Amino acid sequence: MNITDNGRTDGCNTLTKNTDVVVYDAVEVTVSDQSAQFCLGVPATELTATYTGGDGSYTYEWISISGTDTTHNISATASFTPSTTTAGTLVYAVIVKNACGNDTANVATIQVNDTVSLNATNLIQTICLGTAINAVPIEYSGATLSVSTLPAGLTMTNHGDGRDTIYGTPVASQPETTYTITALNENCGNKSITFKLSIGDAFTVNEADSMCAGGVYEYHGLHLTTDGTYSQTYPSMYGCDSIYTITLTIKPVVTVSIEMIPDCEMSQYIIVATTDGDTYEWSSSVDDGQIDAQRTNDTIRVSPTETTTYTFSADRAATHFCTVSETITVNELMVPNARIETHDMSLSPDFTHWTAENASDNGVVSHEWYVNGEFYHEQGQNINGDIDPATNDSYISLMLVAFSQYCSDTAFAQIPIVIEPIYVPNIFTPAAKTNNLFGVEGSGIMDYELWVYSREGLLVFHSTSLDEKWDGTHQGKGTACKQEAYTYKIHYRIAGQDSPRQKFGTVTLIR
Repeated sequence: MNITDNGRTDGCNTLTKNTDVVVYDAVEVTVSDQSAQFCLGVPATELTATYTGGDGSYTYEWISISGTDTTHNISATASFTPSTTTAGTLVYAVIVKNACGNDTANVATIQVNDTVSLNATNLIQTICLGTAINAVPIEYSGATLSVSTLPAGLTMTNHGDGRDTIYGTPVASQPETTYTITALNENCGNKSITFKLSIGDAFTVNEADSMCAGGVYEYHGLHLTTDGTYSQTYPSMYGCDSIYTITLTIKPVVTVSIEMIPDCEMSQYIIVATTDGDTYEWSSSVDDGQIDAQRTNDTIRVSPTETTTYTFSADRAATHFCTVSETITVNELMVPNARIETHDMSLSPDFTHWTAENASDNGVVSHEWYVNGEFYHEQGQNINGDIDPATNDSYISLMLVAFSQYCSDTAFAQIPIVIEPIYVPNIFTPAAKTNNLFGVEGSGIMDYELWVYSREGLLVFHSTSLDEKWDGTHQGKGTACKQEAYTYKIHYRIAGQDSPRQKFGTVTLIR
Protein backbone atom coordinates (compact mmCIF):
# COMPACT_ATOMS: atom_id res chain seq x y z
CA MET A 1 0.00 0.00 0.00
CA ASN A 2 1.37 3.43 -0.80
CA ILE A 3 0.46 6.70 1.17
CA THR A 4 0.90 9.98 -0.60
CA ASP A 5 0.90 13.57 1.03
CA ASN A 6 -0.97 15.98 -1.10
CA GLY A 7 0.64 19.07 0.59
CA ARG A 8 -2.23 20.38 2.37
CA THR A 9 -1.61 22.39 5.53
CA ASP A 10 -4.92 22.03 7.00
CA GLY A 11 -4.22 18.67 8.22
CA CYS A 12 -6.42 17.15 5.65
CA ASN A 13 -3.90 15.66 3.59
CA THR A 14 -5.17 12.86 1.45
CA LEU A 15 -3.82 9.47 2.24
CA THR A 16 -3.68 7.22 -0.61
CA LYS A 17 -3.10 3.56 -0.23
CA ASN A 18 -2.62 1.38 -3.28
CA THR A 19 -3.47 -2.30 -3.16
CA ASP A 20 -3.04 -4.96 -5.92
CA VAL A 21 -6.23 -7.02 -6.37
CA VAL A 22 -6.38 -10.21 -8.49
CA VAL A 23 -9.88 -10.87 -9.85
CA TYR A 24 -10.53 -14.42 -11.09
CA ASP A 25 -13.19 -15.44 -13.51
CA ALA A 26 -16.28 -16.88 -11.89
CA VAL A 27 -16.24 -20.64 -11.41
CA GLU A 28 -18.48 -22.60 -13.78
CA VAL A 29 -19.07 -26.33 -13.71
CA THR A 30 -20.62 -28.78 -16.18
CA VAL A 31 -21.56 -32.41 -15.66
CA SER A 32 -21.06 -35.09 -18.24
CA ASP A 33 -24.16 -37.02 -19.37
CA GLN A 34 -26.65 -34.87 -17.49
CA SER A 35 -29.57 -36.98 -18.79
CA ALA A 36 -28.05 -40.43 -18.71
CA GLN A 37 -30.14 -43.60 -19.04
CA PHE A 38 -29.05 -46.73 -17.21
CA CYS A 39 -30.50 -50.18 -16.81
CA LEU A 40 -31.35 -51.67 -13.47
CA GLY A 41 -28.49 -53.75 -12.16
CA VAL A 42 -26.18 -52.76 -14.99
CA PRO A 43 -23.12 -50.70 -13.80
CA ALA A 44 -23.49 -47.06 -14.73
CA THR A 45 -20.82 -44.88 -16.28
CA GLU A 46 -19.17 -42.10 -14.32
CA LEU A 47 -20.63 -38.64 -14.00
CA THR A 48 -17.75 -36.13 -14.22
CA ALA A 49 -17.82 -32.48 -13.15
CA THR A 50 -15.73 -30.12 -15.27
CA TYR A 51 -15.02 -26.60 -14.07
CA THR A 52 -13.81 -23.34 -15.53
CA GLY A 53 -12.76 -20.10 -13.79
CA GLY A 54 -11.51 -19.58 -10.23
CA ASP A 55 -8.01 -19.84 -8.98
CA GLY A 56 -7.70 -23.51 -9.84
CA SER A 57 -8.02 -24.74 -6.32
CA TYR A 58 -11.34 -26.56 -6.08
CA THR A 59 -13.25 -28.78 -3.80
CA TYR A 60 -16.17 -30.98 -4.90
CA GLU A 61 -19.24 -32.20 -3.17
CA TRP A 62 -21.81 -34.56 -4.74
CA ILE A 63 -25.19 -34.74 -3.12
CA SER A 64 -28.38 -36.65 -3.95
CA ILE A 65 -31.47 -34.54 -4.24
CA SER A 66 -33.88 -37.03 -5.82
CA GLY A 67 -37.18 -37.54 -4.09
CA THR A 68 -37.24 -36.74 -0.43
CA ASP A 69 -33.91 -38.32 0.24
CA THR A 70 -31.05 -35.91 0.32
CA THR A 71 -27.69 -37.45 0.90
CA HIS A 72 -24.58 -35.30 1.14
CA ASN A 73 -21.03 -36.20 0.77
CA ILE A 74 -21.64 -38.95 -1.71
CA SER A 75 -18.35 -38.13 -3.30
CA ALA A 76 -15.73 -35.37 -2.98
CA THR A 77 -14.03 -36.02 -6.28
CA ALA A 78 -14.67 -34.69 -9.73
CA SER A 79 -16.06 -38.04 -10.91
CA PHE A 80 -18.87 -40.09 -9.44
CA THR A 81 -20.49 -43.39 -10.42
CA PRO A 82 -24.18 -43.48 -9.55
CA SER A 83 -25.81 -46.61 -8.21
CA THR A 84 -28.21 -48.65 -10.46
CA THR A 85 -29.62 -50.89 -7.78
CA THR A 86 -32.90 -49.03 -7.67
CA ALA A 87 -35.01 -48.16 -10.65
CA GLY A 88 -36.28 -44.67 -10.96
CA THR A 89 -35.24 -41.08 -11.63
CA LEU A 90 -32.13 -40.04 -9.75
CA VAL A 91 -31.04 -36.41 -9.49
CA TYR A 92 -27.54 -35.62 -8.40
CA ALA A 93 -25.97 -32.16 -7.76
CA VAL A 94 -22.29 -31.31 -7.69
CA ILE A 95 -21.07 -28.23 -5.80
CA VAL A 96 -17.66 -26.86 -6.75
CA LYS A 97 -15.85 -24.35 -4.53
CA ASN A 98 -12.66 -22.39 -5.09
CA ALA A 99 -10.16 -21.01 -2.61
CA CYS A 100 -12.07 -17.72 -2.27
CA GLY A 101 -14.96 -19.65 -0.96
CA ASN A 102 -16.97 -19.04 -4.09
CA ASP A 103 -18.97 -22.01 -5.25
CA THR A 104 -21.20 -23.09 -8.08
CA ALA A 105 -23.36 -26.10 -8.69
CA ASN A 106 -24.86 -28.13 -11.50
CA VAL A 107 -27.31 -31.02 -11.68
CA ALA A 108 -27.32 -34.39 -13.43
CA THR A 109 -30.63 -36.26 -13.79
CA ILE A 110 -30.29 -39.91 -14.62
CA GLN A 111 -32.89 -42.58 -15.25
CA VAL A 112 -32.40 -46.12 -14.01
CA ASN A 113 -34.77 -48.23 -16.05
CA ASP A 114 -36.27 -51.58 -15.09
CA THR A 115 -34.97 -54.67 -16.90
CA VAL A 116 -37.21 -55.44 -19.98
CA SER A 117 -39.67 -58.35 -19.47
CA LEU A 118 -42.00 -59.87 -22.07
CA ASN A 119 -44.30 -62.87 -21.74
CA ALA A 120 -47.26 -64.24 -23.71
CA THR A 121 -49.25 -67.46 -24.12
CA ASN A 122 -50.99 -69.25 -27.03
CA LEU A 123 -48.11 -68.34 -29.30
CA ILE A 124 -48.44 -71.29 -31.69
CA GLN A 125 -51.89 -71.84 -33.17
CA THR A 126 -53.45 -73.73 -36.08
CA ILE A 127 -57.04 -72.82 -36.81
CA CYS A 128 -59.58 -73.21 -39.58
CA LEU A 129 -60.77 -70.32 -41.62
CA GLY A 130 -63.83 -68.76 -40.01
CA THR A 131 -62.72 -69.75 -36.51
CA ALA A 132 -61.55 -67.21 -33.91
CA ILE A 133 -58.04 -67.60 -32.60
CA ASN A 134 -57.38 -68.31 -28.95
CA ALA A 135 -56.67 -64.89 -27.43
CA VAL A 136 -52.96 -64.14 -27.03
CA PRO A 137 -52.45 -62.26 -23.70
CA ILE A 138 -49.15 -60.31 -23.55
CA GLU A 139 -47.50 -58.95 -20.40
CA TYR A 140 -44.45 -56.73 -20.53
CA SER A 141 -42.52 -54.19 -18.47
CA GLY A 142 -39.63 -51.80 -18.87
CA ALA A 143 -40.46 -51.14 -22.48
CA THR A 144 -43.04 -50.15 -25.03
CA LEU A 145 -44.73 -52.86 -27.15
CA SER A 146 -44.50 -53.30 -30.90
CA VAL A 147 -46.15 -56.05 -33.04
CA SER A 148 -45.57 -56.77 -36.73
CA THR A 149 -48.58 -56.40 -39.01
CA LEU A 150 -51.24 -58.93 -38.08
CA PRO A 151 -53.51 -60.68 -40.65
CA ALA A 152 -56.82 -59.08 -41.47
CA GLY A 153 -59.39 -59.83 -38.83
CA LEU A 154 -56.99 -59.79 -35.87
CA THR A 155 -56.73 -56.87 -33.41
CA MET A 156 -54.39 -56.00 -30.55
CA THR A 157 -55.90 -54.11 -27.60
CA ASN A 158 -53.92 -52.36 -24.86
CA HIS A 159 -55.33 -52.77 -21.34
CA GLY A 160 -52.73 -50.61 -19.58
CA ASP A 161 -50.35 -51.70 -16.85
CA GLY A 162 -48.20 -53.55 -19.37
CA ARG A 163 -50.99 -55.81 -20.69
CA ASP A 164 -52.10 -56.23 -24.28
CA THR A 165 -54.20 -58.90 -26.03
CA ILE A 166 -54.31 -60.16 -29.62
CA TYR A 167 -57.70 -61.62 -30.64
CA GLY A 168 -60.14 -61.87 -33.54
CA THR A 169 -61.20 -64.08 -36.48
CA PRO A 170 -58.97 -64.18 -39.60
CA VAL A 171 -60.66 -63.62 -42.95
CA ALA A 172 -58.22 -65.50 -45.21
CA SER A 173 -56.33 -68.75 -45.10
CA GLN A 174 -52.55 -68.81 -44.92
CA PRO A 175 -49.70 -71.20 -44.30
CA GLU A 176 -47.81 -70.94 -41.05
CA THR A 177 -46.80 -67.29 -40.68
CA THR A 178 -44.61 -65.82 -37.94
CA TYR A 179 -45.42 -62.49 -36.29
CA THR A 180 -42.91 -60.73 -34.01
CA ILE A 181 -43.91 -59.16 -30.68
CA THR A 182 -41.17 -56.83 -29.39
CA ALA A 183 -40.73 -54.99 -26.09
CA LEU A 184 -38.75 -51.87 -27.02
CA ASN A 185 -36.24 -50.15 -24.73
CA GLU A 186 -33.55 -48.20 -26.55
CA ASN A 187 -31.35 -48.05 -23.49
CA CYS A 188 -31.73 -51.43 -21.92
CA GLY A 189 -32.23 -53.42 -25.13
CA ASN A 190 -35.28 -54.99 -26.84
CA LYS A 191 -36.86 -58.35 -26.16
CA SER A 192 -38.88 -60.28 -28.72
CA ILE A 193 -41.10 -63.33 -28.90
CA THR A 194 -42.87 -64.86 -31.94
CA PHE A 195 -46.49 -65.70 -32.61
CA LYS A 196 -46.97 -68.45 -35.23
CA LEU A 197 -50.35 -68.78 -36.88
CA SER A 198 -51.58 -71.31 -39.53
CA ILE A 199 -55.02 -70.79 -41.04
CA GLY A 200 -56.45 -73.69 -43.03
CA ASP A 201 -59.24 -73.64 -45.61
CA ALA A 202 -62.47 -75.49 -44.95
CA PHE A 203 -64.36 -76.22 -48.17
CA THR A 204 -68.06 -76.74 -48.55
CA VAL A 205 -68.98 -78.21 -51.94
CA ASN A 206 -72.60 -78.75 -52.95
CA GLU A 207 -73.35 -80.75 -56.08
CA ALA A 208 -76.28 -82.38 -57.81
CA ASP A 209 -76.26 -85.28 -60.22
CA SER A 210 -78.35 -88.15 -61.47
CA MET A 211 -77.85 -91.71 -62.56
CA CYS A 212 -79.83 -94.53 -64.05
CA ALA A 213 -81.57 -96.99 -61.75
CA GLY A 214 -79.69 -100.19 -61.15
CA GLY A 215 -76.26 -98.57 -61.19
CA VAL A 216 -73.81 -97.59 -58.46
CA TYR A 217 -72.75 -93.95 -58.11
CA GLU A 218 -69.26 -93.51 -56.69
CA TYR A 219 -68.89 -90.31 -54.68
CA HIS A 220 -65.83 -89.68 -52.53
CA GLY A 221 -65.73 -93.24 -51.28
CA LEU A 222 -69.52 -93.64 -51.03
CA HIS A 223 -71.32 -96.26 -53.14
CA LEU A 224 -74.77 -94.81 -53.79
CA THR A 225 -77.75 -96.65 -55.28
CA THR A 226 -80.79 -94.65 -54.13
CA ASP A 227 -82.14 -91.09 -54.23
CA GLY A 228 -81.02 -88.73 -51.50
CA THR A 229 -78.56 -86.15 -50.25
CA TYR A 230 -75.21 -87.50 -49.12
CA SER A 231 -72.21 -85.85 -47.48
CA GLN A 232 -68.61 -86.86 -47.02
CA THR A 233 -66.19 -85.03 -44.73
CA TYR A 234 -62.45 -84.80 -45.27
CA PRO A 235 -60.09 -83.32 -42.65
CA SER A 236 -57.31 -81.18 -44.08
CA MET A 237 -53.72 -80.99 -42.87
CA TYR A 238 -54.85 -78.23 -40.53
CA GLY A 239 -57.66 -80.35 -39.14
CA CYS A 240 -60.28 -78.36 -40.99
CA ASP A 241 -63.28 -80.33 -42.29
CA SER A 242 -64.09 -80.01 -45.97
CA ILE A 243 -67.64 -81.18 -46.60
CA TYR A 244 -68.70 -82.50 -49.99
CA THR A 245 -72.46 -82.87 -50.44
CA ILE A 246 -74.35 -84.32 -53.40
CA THR A 247 -78.04 -84.55 -54.09
CA LEU A 248 -78.52 -87.67 -56.17
CA THR A 249 -81.55 -88.36 -58.33
CA ILE A 250 -82.20 -91.88 -59.59
CA LYS A 251 -83.69 -91.90 -63.07
CA PRO A 252 -85.98 -94.82 -63.87
CA VAL A 253 -84.96 -97.08 -66.70
CA VAL A 254 -87.15 -98.69 -69.28
CA THR A 255 -87.90 -102.37 -69.63
CA VAL A 256 -86.98 -104.10 -72.85
CA SER A 257 -87.64 -107.60 -74.13
CA ILE A 258 -87.18 -109.14 -77.56
CA GLU A 259 -89.08 -112.00 -79.17
CA MET A 260 -88.07 -113.67 -82.41
CA ILE A 261 -90.76 -115.27 -84.60
CA PRO A 262 -89.64 -117.22 -87.67
CA ASP A 263 -91.79 -116.63 -90.75
CA CYS A 264 -90.90 -119.75 -92.68
CA GLU A 265 -93.30 -118.98 -95.52
CA MET A 266 -91.49 -115.68 -96.21
CA SER A 267 -88.04 -116.98 -95.20
CA GLN A 268 -87.77 -114.11 -92.71
CA TYR A 269 -87.52 -113.49 -89.01
CA ILE A 270 -90.05 -111.22 -87.36
CA ILE A 271 -88.29 -109.64 -84.39
CA VAL A 272 -90.65 -107.94 -81.96
CA ALA A 273 -89.42 -105.65 -79.18
CA THR A 274 -91.57 -104.79 -76.18
CA THR A 275 -90.70 -101.68 -74.15
CA ASP A 276 -92.25 -98.95 -72.04
CA GLY A 277 -89.73 -96.47 -73.41
CA ASP A 278 -90.53 -93.44 -75.51
CA THR A 279 -87.65 -93.57 -77.96
CA TYR A 280 -85.96 -96.61 -79.47
CA GLU A 281 -83.98 -97.87 -82.42
CA TRP A 282 -82.43 -100.98 -83.89
CA SER A 283 -78.91 -101.72 -84.94
CA SER A 284 -77.14 -104.81 -86.19
CA SER A 285 -73.64 -106.17 -86.05
CA VAL A 286 -73.66 -106.99 -89.75
CA ASP A 287 -74.37 -104.01 -91.97
CA ASP A 288 -76.61 -105.73 -94.45
CA GLY A 289 -78.93 -102.77 -94.97
CA GLN A 290 -81.95 -104.61 -93.69
CA ILE A 291 -83.05 -102.45 -90.76
CA ASP A 292 -82.27 -98.90 -91.82
CA ALA A 293 -85.84 -98.19 -92.87
CA GLN A 294 -87.18 -99.96 -89.78
CA ARG A 295 -84.77 -98.43 -87.29
CA THR A 296 -87.40 -96.70 -85.13
CA ASN A 297 -90.10 -99.37 -85.33
CA ASP A 298 -90.74 -101.82 -82.54
CA THR A 299 -91.05 -104.68 -85.04
CA ILE A 300 -88.67 -105.50 -87.86
CA ARG A 301 -88.46 -108.17 -90.53
CA VAL A 302 -85.01 -109.42 -91.43
CA SER A 303 -83.50 -112.03 -93.71
CA PRO A 304 -79.88 -112.41 -92.62
CA THR A 305 -77.56 -114.34 -94.85
CA GLU A 306 -75.10 -114.97 -92.05
CA THR A 307 -75.03 -114.98 -88.26
CA THR A 308 -76.20 -111.50 -87.20
CA THR A 309 -76.81 -109.83 -83.85
CA TYR A 310 -79.66 -107.33 -83.66
CA THR A 311 -79.74 -104.78 -80.85
CA PHE A 312 -82.82 -102.90 -79.67
CA SER A 313 -82.13 -99.78 -77.57
CA ALA A 314 -84.82 -97.81 -75.75
CA ASP A 315 -84.98 -94.83 -73.39
CA ARG A 316 -87.50 -92.57 -71.67
CA ALA A 317 -86.59 -89.61 -73.83
CA ALA A 318 -83.87 -88.57 -76.20
CA THR A 319 -82.09 -86.65 -73.41
CA HIS A 320 -82.73 -89.09 -70.58
CA PHE A 321 -79.46 -90.98 -71.12
CA CYS A 322 -80.59 -94.18 -69.44
CA THR A 323 -80.63 -96.33 -72.52
CA VAL A 324 -81.39 -100.01 -72.05
CA SER A 325 -80.48 -102.48 -74.77
CA GLU A 326 -81.31 -106.09 -75.52
CA THR A 327 -79.77 -108.23 -78.23
CA ILE A 328 -80.71 -111.31 -80.16
CA THR A 329 -78.46 -113.31 -82.44
CA VAL A 330 -79.88 -115.31 -85.32
CA ASN A 331 -78.49 -117.37 -88.17
CA GLU A 332 -79.76 -117.51 -91.71
CA LEU A 333 -83.31 -118.83 -91.64
CA MET A 334 -83.23 -122.25 -93.29
CA VAL A 335 -86.58 -123.48 -94.66
CA PRO A 336 -86.27 -127.23 -95.34
CA ASN A 337 -87.39 -128.95 -98.52
CA ALA A 338 -88.90 -132.32 -97.60
CA ARG A 339 -88.73 -135.03 -100.28
CA ILE A 340 -89.36 -138.80 -100.33
CA GLU A 341 -87.70 -141.02 -102.93
CA THR A 342 -89.34 -144.43 -103.71
CA HIS A 343 -87.95 -144.88 -107.22
CA ASP A 344 -91.45 -145.57 -108.72
CA MET A 345 -91.79 -148.73 -106.71
CA SER A 346 -95.00 -150.76 -106.74
CA LEU A 347 -95.96 -153.73 -104.59
CA SER A 348 -97.90 -156.91 -105.09
CA PRO A 349 -98.64 -160.11 -103.20
CA ASP A 350 -95.51 -161.49 -104.78
CA PHE A 351 -93.40 -158.35 -104.28
CA THR A 352 -94.05 -157.25 -100.71
CA HIS A 353 -90.85 -155.43 -99.64
CA TRP A 354 -90.71 -151.67 -99.90
CA THR A 355 -88.11 -148.94 -99.17
CA ALA A 356 -88.31 -145.17 -98.87
CA GLU A 357 -85.41 -142.68 -98.84
CA ASN A 358 -85.24 -139.28 -97.12
CA ALA A 359 -84.07 -136.98 -99.91
CA SER A 360 -84.78 -133.72 -98.03
CA ASP A 361 -82.34 -130.81 -98.14
CA ASN A 362 -81.78 -127.15 -97.08
CA GLY A 363 -80.80 -127.09 -93.43
CA VAL A 364 -82.58 -130.21 -92.27
CA VAL A 365 -81.52 -131.17 -88.76
CA SER A 366 -84.11 -133.86 -87.94
CA HIS A 367 -87.07 -135.69 -89.42
CA GLU A 368 -90.07 -137.89 -88.63
CA TRP A 369 -91.48 -140.76 -90.69
CA TYR A 370 -95.17 -141.74 -90.71
CA VAL A 371 -96.51 -144.86 -92.50
CA ASN A 372 -100.24 -145.14 -93.13
CA GLY A 373 -100.80 -142.27 -90.66
CA GLU A 374 -98.83 -143.86 -87.82
CA PHE A 375 -95.48 -142.76 -86.39
CA TYR A 376 -93.13 -145.31 -87.85
CA HIS A 377 -91.11 -147.45 -85.49
CA GLU A 378 -87.95 -146.79 -87.50
CA GLN A 379 -86.71 -143.24 -87.91
CA GLY A 380 -83.54 -143.67 -89.92
CA GLN A 381 -82.59 -141.70 -92.97
CA ASN A 382 -84.12 -144.52 -95.07
CA ILE A 383 -86.90 -146.84 -93.94
CA ASN A 384 -88.28 -150.13 -95.27
CA GLY A 385 -90.92 -152.76 -94.57
CA ASP A 386 -93.11 -155.50 -95.98
CA ILE A 387 -96.78 -155.59 -96.76
CA ASP A 388 -99.13 -158.44 -95.98
CA PRO A 389 -99.52 -160.42 -99.21
CA ALA A 390 -103.19 -160.81 -98.42
CA THR A 391 -103.80 -157.09 -98.06
CA ASN A 392 -106.61 -155.47 -99.90
CA ASP A 393 -105.01 -151.98 -99.61
CA SER A 394 -104.32 -150.16 -102.82
CA TYR A 395 -101.20 -148.41 -101.58
CA ILE A 396 -98.86 -147.64 -98.68
CA SER A 397 -99.10 -143.97 -97.53
CA LEU A 398 -95.79 -142.35 -96.50
CA MET A 399 -95.33 -138.96 -94.82
CA LEU A 400 -91.98 -137.33 -94.04
CA VAL A 401 -91.69 -134.21 -91.82
CA ALA A 402 -88.30 -132.50 -92.20
CA PHE A 403 -87.19 -129.97 -89.56
CA SER A 404 -84.62 -127.16 -89.71
CA GLN A 405 -83.80 -125.04 -86.64
CA TYR A 406 -87.09 -123.15 -86.75
CA CYS A 407 -89.05 -124.40 -89.78
CA SER A 408 -90.51 -127.64 -91.10
CA ASP A 409 -91.75 -129.07 -94.36
CA THR A 410 -93.83 -132.16 -95.14
CA ALA A 411 -93.59 -134.54 -98.04
CA PHE A 412 -96.08 -137.25 -99.00
CA ALA A 413 -95.67 -140.37 -101.13
CA GLN A 414 -97.65 -143.50 -101.99
CA ILE A 415 -96.36 -146.89 -103.01
CA PRO A 416 -99.10 -148.64 -104.98
CA ILE A 417 -100.08 -152.24 -104.19
CA VAL A 418 -101.08 -154.02 -107.36
CA ILE A 419 -103.04 -157.28 -107.13
CA GLU A 420 -101.08 -159.53 -109.47
CA PRO A 421 -102.38 -159.07 -113.06
CA ILE A 422 -100.97 -162.41 -114.27
CA TYR A 423 -101.72 -166.01 -113.42
CA VAL A 424 -98.98 -168.66 -113.51
CA PRO A 425 -99.89 -172.31 -112.88
CA ASN A 426 -97.58 -174.45 -110.81
CA ILE A 427 -98.20 -177.79 -112.52
CA PHE A 428 -99.11 -179.09 -115.98
CA THR A 429 -99.37 -182.47 -117.82
CA PRO A 430 -98.34 -182.34 -121.47
CA ALA A 431 -99.95 -185.73 -122.28
CA ALA A 432 -103.32 -184.88 -120.79
CA LYS A 433 -106.23 -183.49 -122.67
CA THR A 434 -106.45 -180.48 -120.36
CA ASN A 435 -103.83 -178.44 -118.55
CA ASN A 436 -101.31 -179.68 -121.01
CA LEU A 437 -99.54 -176.33 -121.67
CA PHE A 438 -97.60 -174.02 -119.31
CA GLY A 439 -97.93 -170.28 -119.82
CA VAL A 440 -99.04 -166.95 -118.31
CA GLU A 441 -102.54 -165.58 -118.29
CA GLY A 442 -103.28 -161.88 -117.82
CA SER A 443 -104.36 -158.57 -119.27
CA GLY A 444 -102.73 -155.18 -119.55
CA ILE A 445 -99.37 -156.82 -119.68
CA MET A 446 -96.62 -155.07 -121.57
CA ASP A 447 -93.05 -156.03 -122.40
CA TYR A 448 -93.69 -159.68 -121.51
CA GLU A 449 -90.89 -162.25 -121.48
CA LEU A 450 -90.74 -165.83 -120.02
CA TRP A 451 -87.75 -168.10 -119.33
CA VAL A 452 -87.96 -171.74 -118.14
CA TYR A 453 -84.90 -173.57 -116.82
CA SER A 454 -84.17 -177.18 -115.95
CA ARG A 455 -82.63 -178.18 -112.69
CA GLU A 456 -79.32 -178.15 -114.47
CA GLY A 457 -79.86 -174.50 -115.43
CA LEU A 458 -80.50 -175.24 -119.08
CA LEU A 459 -82.94 -172.98 -120.83
CA VAL A 460 -85.70 -175.23 -122.11
CA PHE A 461 -88.24 -172.59 -123.11
CA HIS A 462 -88.36 -168.85 -123.93
CA SER A 463 -91.30 -166.72 -125.02
CA THR A 464 -92.14 -163.02 -125.50
CA SER A 465 -95.86 -163.53 -126.07
CA LEU A 466 -98.66 -164.47 -123.71
CA ASP A 467 -100.12 -166.56 -126.49
CA GLU A 468 -97.02 -168.71 -126.83
CA LYS A 469 -96.96 -171.45 -124.19
CA TRP A 470 -94.58 -174.32 -123.28
CA ASP A 471 -95.65 -177.80 -124.36
CA GLY A 472 -93.06 -179.66 -122.28
CA THR A 473 -90.54 -180.18 -125.04
CA HIS A 474 -87.02 -178.84 -125.27
CA GLN A 475 -87.05 -175.54 -127.11
CA GLY A 476 -90.27 -176.67 -128.83
CA LYS A 477 -88.37 -179.10 -131.03
CA GLY A 478 -90.25 -182.25 -130.13
CA THR A 479 -87.83 -183.69 -127.56
CA ALA A 480 -89.88 -184.31 -124.47
CA CYS A 481 -88.49 -182.95 -121.24
CA LYS A 482 -88.49 -185.29 -118.31
CA GLN A 483 -90.79 -185.12 -115.41
CA GLU A 484 -89.43 -182.76 -112.73
CA ALA A 485 -89.76 -179.25 -111.35
CA TYR A 486 -88.62 -176.43 -113.60
CA THR A 487 -87.75 -172.85 -112.63
CA TYR A 488 -89.28 -169.93 -114.45
CA LYS A 489 -88.57 -166.21 -114.60
CA ILE A 490 -91.09 -163.73 -115.94
CA HIS A 491 -90.42 -160.05 -116.81
CA TYR A 492 -93.29 -157.74 -117.63
CA ARG A 493 -94.65 -154.24 -117.17
CA ILE A 494 -98.17 -153.23 -116.27
CA ALA A 495 -99.73 -150.81 -118.70
CA GLY A 496 -99.57 -147.22 -117.36
CA GLN A 497 -96.53 -147.88 -115.13
CA ASP A 498 -92.95 -147.19 -115.94
CA SER A 499 -91.21 -149.63 -113.68
CA PRO A 500 -90.84 -153.24 -114.89
CA ARG A 501 -91.87 -156.20 -112.77
CA GLN A 502 -90.53 -159.68 -112.49
CA LYS A 503 -91.80 -162.96 -111.07
CA PHE A 504 -89.94 -166.09 -110.15
CA GLY A 505 -91.30 -169.51 -109.41
CA THR A 506 -91.33 -173.23 -110.18
CA VAL A 507 -93.62 -175.37 -112.23
CA THR A 508 -93.79 -179.18 -112.09
CA LEU A 509 -94.01 -181.15 -115.33
CA ILE A 510 -95.87 -184.47 -114.89
CA ARG A 511 -95.81 -187.27 -117.45
